[in-house]
Amino acid sequence: MNIIFRLLLSLMQSQHYVPQIYLRNFCAIPQEGFLYASRFIDQAEKWTTPRSYHVSNVCCAEDFYNIDQDTAATNGIQENYIEVFGFQYERFFISEITQKLINRKIDREDIYKFCRFHLSMKHRNPKFREGYIGKIEENLPSSEEAIREKFLSLGYPLEKINSAIELSRKKILSDPDKEKTHHNRILLENTQGVTPSVLAAFNKLIQYDIIIYEITAPDKFFIITDNPGYSVDLKGETYNVKFQDDYYHVMPMTSKISVIFHKPENEKGTLKNIKWVTISDKVLDTLNLNSAIFRNDFIYCENQSYLKDFINRLG
Repeated sequence: MNIIFRLLLSLMQSQHYVPQIYLRNFCAIPQEGFLYASRFIDQAEKWTTPRSYHVSNVCCAEDFYNIDQDTAATNGIQENYIEVFGFQYERFFISEITQKLINRKIDREDIYKFCRFHLSMKHRNPKFREGYIGKIEENLPSSEEAIREKFLSLGYPLEKINSAIELSRKKILSDPDKEKTHHNRILLENTQGVTPSVLAAFNKLIQYDIIIYEITAPDKFFIITDNPGYSVDLKGETYNVKFQDDYYHVMPMTSKISVIFHKPENEKGTLKNIKWVTISDKVLDTLNLNSAIFRNDFIYCENQSYLKDFINRLG
């Protein structure tokens, strides 16, 4: 597709923070792209009746990834650079890995891709952006240091770099959309390279064992949300994402398969395990419940009856 056409197209369309091709893995007929959704209405204190939606109309928002003009001008790129170039690898990875999971042909080389995908899915979501609310000032130094190193490597004088960073800091802190501005700058850094925090998390995940939970019952399914995946720490407490004192990380991959990054019992080992497990009803309920807790708004399932029963049990 012509690059200029893609740029224009991305400006006119909603930007998905959960890839459509991933959402299709939770549709009864992936090619058709319809799944069932429900959301909790706080005022009424109840879940909405599950309705059918097309994947093109869920998990998206206008102008979600467009970077601010200053950042675009500094980097010599279009404001929609992240949307156009940031997540291209996911389309190929999701298609390939889905077939490998279905055929039980996961190998060691896939672990690196799984780790990258998991981190991307968590960092690109609105729930992650919410984590910056009230914390922008303390998060700026790491981002500023990466910018400083980049321009020093290009030969710019340190004094001018620091002056530009200070001006940028003032603009960000006075920006009414500062959470979005800061979040998208971090995503841009990870599109053009890897930030230290993401690299640290990646290096941790690739040392973990992989447990692949599989549902064999025809009438049971994994629930997903508009914020897929969650973390559990050593105390057994759940989080949207956590890599300090973490125990395991969950990412549903299809209606019948979920991938777990599990802290190894023996950390001295170099060859990590890949283990397939037929999931029990109790573990399935736990995974689905925790997934629902960390939603932004919606929960999804390929089966309307199963989703109805699930939200009735949630109360």
